[in-house]
Amino acid sequence: METELTGAGSQGGQGDAGGQAGSDQGAGQQGAGGQEVGWRESLSEDIRGEKSFDVFKGKDWNEVGPVMAKSFLESQKMIGGSVKIPGEDAKPEEIDAFFKKLGRPDKPEDYQYQKPNFVSKDVQWNDEMAKDFLGVAHQIGLNSRQVQSLIGWQGSWMDKGAVNAREQVKETLNVLKKEWGSDYDRRLVLGERAVRQVGGDELVNLLEKTGLGNHPVLVKVFAEVGDILAEDGLIEGRVEGVLGAEDYKAKINAMMMDKLHPLNDLSHPGHKAAVEELTRLNMALHTSRR
Repeated sequence: METELTGAGSQGGQGDAGGQAGSDQGAGQQGAGGQEVGWRESLSEDIRGEKSFDVFKGKDWNEVGPVMAKSFLESQKMIGGSVKIPGEDAKPEEIDAFFKKLGRPDKPEDYQYQKPNFVSKDVQWNDEMAKDFLGVAHQIGLNSRQVQSLIGWQGSWMDKGAVNAREQVKETLNVLKKEWGSDYDRRLVLGERAVRQVGGDELVNLLEKTGLGNHPVLVKVFAEVGDILAEDGLIEGRVEGVLGAEDYKAKINAMMMDKLHPLNDLSHPGHKAAVEELTRLNMALHTSRR
């Protein structure tokens, strides 16, 4: 019985020994009745119907072969450049290799980043904190781009914190101005003197660093301490350019002892204004003794 071989002769004829058997596989493949067979027929039966082959269009290997070969090479390149996540039992060198593929530098000090541009002058970049952060970033495998994003985020929050703190200071001072009135400047200075008297530079630095020096409760407490220390002569009680209790008392006594002062003349056109002035002085005197 004659057998039809790929590229060997025609029907009923015996193929030449040196014929086209060595030509491209699948080219001119003949089926029953002399009809040409598609390139898939040359594949093994178990893979011939794979849907993934549908992307390759052509009637024979001359058309399909080069396209399939190029596709194979590209897929190998993709596999070679892919990153496999290490498993829980991965060795340290495997984890290091994985992080390096993701862009992590060899050492923490090799990270490339820009320090934040702070809007607030109250904020300063902490190099020691940054050094610690870079160590952790390297340990968990971050690359320079990720590090830059986190540093930018941190800088933004530091800026916002400084702005909020400044607003809190303003709010605190406004509250105390309303409460202390004309005695505000004097009490604020006495509070600062009390802080230095009680705790020295160490306490001053602590209050400035933590921001507690702007807390209204502590400001009021140290103002009270300042009044006590001033009365006991432990700190200077007079504040240049600011009236104190003795000044208010002297002004009140001068008004009351002066028989010609409008305060003491009910018919004087300035009597009402003098009474109002006396009221303000008494309130200031009362506040300065608190």
